[in-house]
Amino acid sequence: MKKILFTILTIFVLSSCQKECDFPPAPYGQANDVTQYSSTGYNTITYTYYCYNGRYTAVTYTNTESCRWEDSYYYSTCIK
Repeated sequence: MKKILFTILTIFVLSSCQKECDFPPAPYGQANDVTQYSSTGYNTITYTYYCYNGRYTAVTYTNTESCRWEDSYYYSTCIK
């Protein structure tokens, strides 16, 4: 019985540990601005290009679990 309880407890502890994830690289080379934020279980990074291919571009990557990043894009007119 102690062995089973120990095994269950070990699996629970190991599965609940949050591992550190590397931030994804800038998608279009060196960005004009980079903003990143990390907290327990939540990571985000935004790469901002003031005038990439004729438009303002901001790419944000967000991670909330298991090092799987979701990206979102924002486009507007160039900032000069």
